[in-house]
This record gives sequence, structure tokens and C-alpha cells, in this order.
Amino acid sequence: MEKEYILFIDSGIGGLSTLAETYKILPANYIYFSDNKNHPYGKHSRKEIIDFLKQIINKVKQSFNIKIVVLACNTATTSAIESLRSFYPDLCFVGTEPAIKQACDSGFKNILVLSTPVTAKQKKYNALKRRFSHAHIYTKSMKNLAHNIEAFYHASSPWFNLKVLKDLYDIKFSSKHFDVIVLGCTHYCLIKEDIEKFAGLSSISGNNGVSARVFDKFKQFFDEKMTYNEATCPIFLFSKPSNLLKQKYIKIFNQILANSENVC
Repeated sequence: MEKEYILFIDSGIGGLSTLAETYKILPANYIYFSDNKNHPYGKHSRKEIIDFLKQIINKVKQSFNIKIVVLACNTATTSAIESLRSFYPDLCFVGTEPAIKQACDSGFKNILVLSTPVTAKQKKYNALKRRFSHAHIYTKSMKNLAHNIEAFYHASSPWFNLKVLKDLYDIKFSSKHFDVIVLGCTHYCLIKEDIEKFAGLSSISGNNGVSARVFDKFKQFFDEKMTYNEATCPIFLFSKPSNLLKQKYIKIFNQILANSENVC
């Protein structure tokens, strides 16, 4: 029987945090595709992002039997998920969105959302904000933070450490008078503890919600066809491949899973 896969897509390493949450609760066959050639998605137009994602899905479908596609990127989700659902009716799509609902359900009234510029402009995101108009929700668009985090993990130069540090001080200054921070980009989850330390606030991401939706979709639509497996290391693919880069991704993924029994 041909293996069936769950495909995670991001423009870089941010979606590894989302994959890790799902990996912990659902033993399955995973592919992680990093569109590193076009990173970050936040600098591209909606049309470009849709085209990038279609190219990725078409390419992966040529070699793998994918059933669920997870857009492990807030920008990709707000820009493209509706178009992709129409274009690929045979696939089940799960998106990532800022955890505003979770913040409101937890009783927070003054919410600071950190997002990429593209996410902040999308109709889907602003419709989400309007659903919770009873709360004070302020969106802070972080122009370069996702890029700086990516560079921090890959580069040896201390210059990128300073850039991320500058972003952290910017967040600290902006977080006054708020009760909680919503991490509106999966890259931001990789420095969650630093953000909380500088801001003096707790933060919420959408990763738990995404992993729960993937689990539910797996059970609902594919449980009879897809079989549970022992947790195995995901397959890592890139739009600009490099064996060294693959090893870095595996290392980062294992770092995120450090407190879990499941390590590649």
C-alpha cells in the first residue's frame, strides 16, 4: 500500500515549531517543504505566494501521495488557503492563523498581535479581528523579524543577533498596556521565551490549535486509509536544496523536540 503523507509548508524554519507540535501527538508520515528560495513570504504579493504554493504542491504530488497540506505559515494561510482549496478539491488544507480566539477565550481584553506586513493587510486576518471586536486588539507589523530569526539560526555573524535583539526591544516598547502577546508568525515561536522575557508578558501561538485540527482531520477523513506509524523523522525538502541545510533543519527540529520523547 502506497504511503500517505501530511505535507507541511513554510518559507523557512518557522513551521518547524508547528510540525513539532503535531509530531508529538500524531504518529504519521510527514514531509516538510521549506520554500527557502522565496523566503520570507512577507515580502511577496498575494499572487506570488499562491503561485509559489501551487508549484510546491504540484512538485511534491509527483513523488508522494499527500492527503493533508498544512500551511505552517500565517502569511501563506491568509494569502492563499481559499484559492488552494478551490484548486485542489482532493486535498485537505489546514491553515495557521493568529491565536486571537484563544487569547479572547482565555479572558484577555488587551491583545498585542505580532504579525508580518502581508498578514496584517489580508482580508482574512482583518475579518478575524472583527469577530472579536469586544477586545482591544492591536496589530504590530514586524517588517524584518521573520527574516532576522531565519538568519540568526543559519548565519555565524553576530550581526543578526543584534538585529533580533533590536526587534525584541521594539516589542518591549510596544507591549506596554497590553495583557498578552499573540505570535502571528510561526517564526516568532522560535524565540517565544525571549519575547516573553523582554515584554514581561505571556504569549500565545496557534500551534496547538493547528496540531489539534490536523489530528481531527486525520481521524475524520483518512483514518481508514492512513495507518498510524511509529514516529519517524520527517522528510525535509527545499526549493533550493542543500544537504547541509537539511542537516540544520533536522538539528533545529530536534532542538524544538528536546523536551519530548520523540527525537529524530
